Amino acid sequence: MNIKKPLLISFLAILIFAGFFTFSYVDGCGTYNIGGWAWSENIGWVSFSCENCDGDNNGYTDVACGGNNSSDLEIDYGIDMSASTGVISSGEIWSSNIGWISFDYGKTGTPPAAPDYSGSGYLAQVSTSTYELSGWARALAASSSGSGGWDGWIKFGWDTGSATGTVSLNDLTNEFEGYAWGGDDSTSTSVIGWLSFNDKDYDGLAGTVDYQATTTVNFPPTASNLSDSYTSPCIQSRIPALSWEANESGSYIYQVQIDLDGGSFASPKIDATSTFSGISGSWIPACNYCCLTEKDNILWNTTYDWRVRIKVDGEETWSSYANDTNGFTTSIHCYPYSYFLCSYNETSWYDCDGDVSDGKCAAVGECISALPHAPAVGQDLYIKDVSTCYNYDDTSFDAQDCSVDAYNATTCTPQSTTTSYQWSFENITSDSGSDFATSVITIGEGTEWKISATTTDAHSPDQSCGHEEEGGVGLPLPEWQEIAPY
Repeated sequence: MNIKKPLLISFLAILIFAGFFTFSYVDGCGTYNIGGWAWSENIGWVSFSCENCDGDNNGYTDVACGGNNSSDLEIDYGIDMSASTGVISSGEIWSSNIGWISFDYGKTGTPPAAPDYSGSGYLAQVSTSTYELSGWARALAASSSGSGGWDGWIKFGWDTGSATGTVSLNDLTNEFEGYAWGGDDSTSTSVIGWLSFNDKDYDGLAGTVDYQATTTVNFPPTASNLSDSYTSPCIQSRIPALSWEANESGSYIYQVQIDLDGGSFASPKIDATSTFSGISGSWIPACNYCCLTEKDNILWNTTYDWRVRIKVDGEETWSSYANDTNGFTTSIHCYPYSYFLCSYNETSWYDCDGDVSDGKCAAVGECISALPHAPAVGQDLYIKDVSTCYNYDDTSFDAQDCSVDAYNATTCTPQSTTTSYQWSFENITSDSGSDFATSVITIGEGTEWKISATTTDAHSPDQSCGHEEEGGVGLPLPEWQEIAPY
């Protein structure tokens, strides 16, 4: 600790109480959105608002806080923080030992190092995403000729060479936490030293003396890390899944908007609002597969921009919109709709594994319902492909008919001509090859069977979708033995 400090503080105190710095007395203390106290072992208490300093409850600021108890007047002081930007643009706070500490760029001058917000005319700012306080304040007494070379600057983000830190806002408690540093690095003069913003700074626990600098500002949440992906294009084939992250875990309401690339979002093509919990949020189109219900809004082979904003559930203030910088481009047309049916008699067709929860059976007219019972060992089972591929204008054509002349090299130019299949079986025998559309199969002697089919839209070779059905094997069919009647 520099030995000049006690003498320097005493001299500054004489200057302060002699009226070296003049502030106008006003009738009544104003209202500020930052208040409370900070503590330095070197200079003692620092008051963030005149509201702190009416110890005798007479409505006026005490002398120890810069006031004048002998008259019905007081000094109005304090600082405000912008609820939208976190900027602390001006104002003063008070120390009875070193006087006014200013956040007013016009009074303090330019800080000695970064961050210097001079282009914006302010000294300090709380980040609305990380809640860290960066920038500076300055004890105005340091500008006097008797300050002993002390520059008066207090920095909120510091680096001693062996440790770094900053003052930050705990948005759950609305309390500031951490230490600011009030020392002159060039002369090693430390008048203020470490300035603690919360009694919990020492060990994370409430101290013997309860103090903290606080704010009434509640920052809106922020959304970041936007991404879009076709995680399941065969199901979600028109619009990608959109995802983002909130700055902290919570319960949120979100609003997602999609517009044409370069659009203004004045009339977005998609405008969806819902909720999410935790850190990660996402939006997936309500419709599945080809999503034909949205074709009037979202077109094929087209680039779109999207953005999202969030707010805490139950609160009114939205975050700013977070914009996806790259956007997304839709596919040239729908991915194939891959599906097949099973039948015992080649007349009545059913969903093969008896599970119709994916909705595919309901979407195919020939599908009656789930297969009534498990196929037995040795039983023949008919399978028929009912997959669908799509042309550029969203009109569909049955996959099993893709090899006919209606879709040849002329009509599908410049792509190739046919749609192909790839089947695989487990515990099943088949006399057909792997690229058939309809076949009869025989169930084997195992306990389970499985059918898999991959449908490739060959006039868009990158678009392949698969479908799989599996189930249990029933008891073998009874063997009939002719017995003589007598």
